Amino acid sequence: MRYIFNRLIPFIPVTILFLACIIYYSQTQEPNIASVIKASIKSPILQISIIATVIWLLPHIINRFRFSYSSKPTLFYNFSLFILIFSFMGESLLRIIYIDGETFSHSGLISDKFYQDIIENKYDKSRGPEIDNSTNTNHSQKLHIMVQGDSYTWGQGIRKDEDIYTSQLLKRIRQKKPEAQMAVLAKRGREIDGHIDQLKHWSSEIMPDVIIYQWHITDIERSRSDRPEGITPPWSIFFLHNWLIKNSFLWFFLDHQARLVLPAPSHSYADYIKESYTPGTPGWEIFRNKFEAWAKLAKKQTPNIIVFLPAQSTDDNIESAFIEMAKKMELIVLRNGDVTKQHPSSMFDRHPNPTAHKIFADNLYQICDNLMMSTNESGQR
Repeated sequence: MRYIFNRLIPFIPVTILFLACIIYYSQTQEPNIASVIKASIKSPILQISIIATVIWLLPHIINRFRFSYSSKPTLFYNFSLFILIFSFMGESLLRIIYIDGETFSHSGLISDKFYQDIIENKYDKSRGPEIDNSTNTNHSQKLHIMVQGDSYTWGQGIRKDEDIYTSQLLKRIRQKKPEAQMAVLAKRGREIDGHIDQLKHWSSEIMPDVIIYQWHITDIERSRSDRPEGITPPWSIFFLHNWLIKNSFLWFFLDHQARLVLPAPSHSYADYIKESYTPGTPGWEIFRNKFEAWAKLAKKQTPNIIVFLPAQSTDDNIESAFIEMAKKMELIVLRNGDVTKQHPSSMFDRHPNPTAHKIFADNLYQICDNLMMSTNESGQR
């Protein structure tokens, strides 16, 4: 019985893959072999069976190598053999499990594969809808919405462009106003200086009726070069480290997980933000002046300005001071930080997932709908 069981184990993944293909094929109207196999490989049952098979194979492979070359293998030989098999199996398994990539908090081979199908718009390689000026409709009959932001608006953690809150919001608005158009000016890591430059450059072409400014506490920084340096991982001195990060699923994955167990730096990012940008500090005054300059430019375009906060801040006092400042400027403020906390995109990336983006779109739609109604009643458009 044991002999039969040992001989059957290697065929379990093949059998499950075959059954998964049949099930997926029967549920797909226009299947093709590539899509069927690709979807089947992502089956958790198949992945577990492959892992079980690998666990079964390892001791057999090791024993065969041990007795083929030496009756008394050295410790170095065994360790080298283990590293070789572990690397090969680990790389193979991760390439199966993350065949379509996965979102991580930093860039690398797996996360780059996750975003390989994104479509950039014409606004300095932003991601999201853009204004189509080829239509002959008069601007007075349109509704132009400009959205500015950083990685949250760019869509980090979101694979499909249509799942980002900007695309979902535009779809909702077009149900009432089909002529509505949107321009998304968002880039990962963009700060207040970048938002001012983008507003100056594109506002005359976009002619926005509504401006949505997505804010995160990183916008307050003068320069990311001022951030405290984290602890450098000791393995990063390995001369192949950078190459492996870009070319190996296993190395990228192990690097990301190992960084999580490194001791926290003595001067954290939260400490740096609190010391440098608490209201009353020179850093805060510089940001306040720049935000006031941005708001002044925005108000020249439209009185309908929404300040959107999709994530909780690392410092509640700074966030509260920013919201108070925005309200004094008569800007509409929407806070949705709890939504992102409850709906992260993955265990490796705390940016919001598609469910959170849908909630963002629903909440922003309520505000935009009220603005459209009040505009229609006043006869401005």
